[in-house]
Amino acid sequence: MHNQIKILNSLKLVLLSFILFFGNAAFAATKYKEVNVNTITQLEEAVAAVTTPTKIIVANGTYNDSDISLRGNKAEVHIIAQTKGQAVIQRTIKVYGDNITIEGFKFNGGNERSNTGGSIYVSGNDCHITRCNWDNSQARQWLRVDKDAYRTEISYNIFQNKNNNTASTGETSRQTVQLLFTKRDPIAHNHYIHHNHWKNIVKGRYSNRYESLQIVTQEDGEEGAVNGADQNTIVEYNLFEDCNGEGEIISNKCNASIIRYNTFKDSNGGLTLRWGNGSQVYGNSLFNCRAGVVSSGKYHKIHNNYIENMSQEGILIREGAPGMDGYGASEGVDVSFNTAINCRNGALRIGKASSRQYGGELIKSTTISNNILIGETAVQISSPNNSSTVIRDITFSNNMYKGRLDSALKNGFSKYTGDISNPMDTTHTALMTEKTTGPEAENTTSSLEEPTTEEPTTEEPETGAFIIKPGILR
Repeated sequence: MHNQIKILNSLKLVLLSFILFFGNAAFAATKYKEVNVNTITQLEEAVAAVTTPTKIIVANGTYNDSDISLRGNKAEVHIIAQTKGQAVIQRTIKVYGDNITIEGFKFNGGNERSNTGGSIYVSGNDCHITRCNWDNSQARQWLRVDKDAYRTEISYNIFQNKNNNTASTGETSRQTVQLLFTKRDPIAHNHYIHHNHWKNIVKGRYSNRYESLQIVTQEDGEEGAVNGADQNTIVEYNLFEDCNGEGEIISNKCNASIIRYNTFKDSNGGLTLRWGNGSQVYGNSLFNCRAGVVSSGKYHKIHNNYIENMSQEGILIREGAPGMDGYGASEGVDVSFNTAINCRNGALRIGKASSRQYGGELIKSTTISNNILIGETAVQISSPNNSSTVIRDITFSNNMYKGRLDSALKNGFSKYTGDISNPMDTTHTALMTEKTTGPEAENTTSSLEEPTTEEPTTEEPETGAFIIKPGILR
């Protein structure tokens, strides 16, 4: 038996050496031709002429003569600023080609009334926008990924000082970043948004269309995810700070998004599952915002989030209204292992709807379990319907609360008697597991350098929520 183990280990070493040798050989075999450009025309012509993998180096300077159209390449193109942040774009880069990477540029300038300014529009496949810095660009939308684009990656960018949200040129779309889908497309787009920093997104002049990140399904200009495909968008390790454009910092209006390990702080908004089904929201941290996590739609899973000091509710499970002008009712939603503390309208709020939605659809087949809910109001039921009617198809189990509990809630809650702010308190040791969530400050700095982040565990505790470790952004 001992010899068999030795032989097996030797075979493993041989296989590993084989993989490393040929993997490195394959990597080394990909060589990039280098081309230097210093005008918009040269850049467009260089991209159109690509037939082998090419790195195009754009000279430092300001580029504002015209929009930039990138198309016609027959192989991978990596367009990089000569010096990060020193090649400045003040018009729109329109990415029509596939396999195009844009790296290290600064976007600013332009004129809000004419909707010009540093921005990117993507309709090609397998494109990557990385290590760029948007700062006070006058373009209304800074980065838009169109419905024709698949597998877009947006990483290590800074989106800051969106001051033109106060403009009086009408209630047009002014999302900082928008991902657009169509209901007729049956194929997942698989976009990946990670390690970006949104900062100082100014409050909009009007009430809508100022999201920091909107993930939306449209059809003939109308928003709504009914019958849309599972898009499999992943949004992780991002920092949202002073994002005050509107009440939804992230507005998810499509199916099967994963929103995890993000940090939100000091913002007049929250994380909203507005339309669509089957999304997952977990491992996020929210501090001093307007709202925590809002659920509308079917089959979402909201778990292992830490929410503290919301001016409205920590977690909101909505009733709904028929049609697409409001919020769909929550159905088949799993809300578990969350911690919500000191939220003005309830650590957990159930049923809240605007006046246009009163008397609409009830919440169905939803489970709320293993959460810790602390505050002056721990759980609030808010609806024109009778409270018992609102919760009749909701299962509550093993939740802990401290504060006022709606009188209709008879089962599934026990009083929390510990001190959650004291890491030495062992009252809840058996009910909670330490986890780290969201990017730390050093992981999303205002530099263009790539931070390093270790992915936290995704394992859930057996019961209870988690305590956030010292040092997380507050």
